[in-house]
Amino acid sequence: MKLVLVSMLFSVIIALAICNNAPVFRSGRFLIVREDTTIGTVIGKLTAVDPDGPEDLVLNITDDATAKLVRLGPMTDVPNHGKTADILLHTTLDRDYASPTRKLVFVATDGETSTTGTVTLNIDDVNDNAPKFTQKSYAARIPSTAAVGVIVVITTAIDPDSSYGGIVQYTMNTKELFAYQAFDVNLYTGLISLKMPLVTQKGRDLHLVVIATDGGGLQSAVNVTISVV
Repeated sequence: MKLVLVSMLFSVIIALAICNNAPVFRSGRFLIVREDTTIGTVIGKLTAVDPDGPEDLVLNITDDATAKLVRLGPMTDVPNHGKTADILLHTTLDRDYASPTRKLVFVATDGETSTTGTVTLNIDDVNDNAPKFTQKSYAARIPSTAAVGVIVVITTAIDPDSSYGGIVQYTMNTKELFAYQAFDVNLYTGLISLKMPLVTQKGRDLHLVVIATDGGGLQSAVNVTISVV
């Protein structure tokens, strides 16, 4: 009977030794970070636990793409035989000319088994771009007999920022009184149209400056020359 009990106990010990559960991540799966966040800022925490060991947990980054974006701070202990480490920003972020969502991949290993975890990094927009005109300058020719209301030229500025920061409005500025009186720029489209006859201006070049302003107040300007023929 004693031999049977010893044999059963030995079998249980072997079974417990063999039954090594993989680590489990306990940290959040989503992070939200502004695109102007400075390098070295703590943007989150990575935490994993593994009650059955056999060795202390080790947290690591698994791929080059994640390593370019973030790094892990020193590991510290947490309950249930766990480890945690700060996730620190490792590079400057840009959501205007790159994806606003990035995947961060980490691994937790206990010396025998490993678990891979993915954290989605969502990058919040900052109004860090002024509108940019599609041309360095604009030029147009218009007959002196052109009818009031005719479209003269369309100026276009692009702003890659999202939400209000990407909304562009157009205004006009000029030192020439007649040019100011003769032309109108549409606030929302940048379209310049004629609003009074040009019969007295034949042979002249009229000069305007169109200003594009985004929802955050950032501006850019472009010169427009209109030749009356």
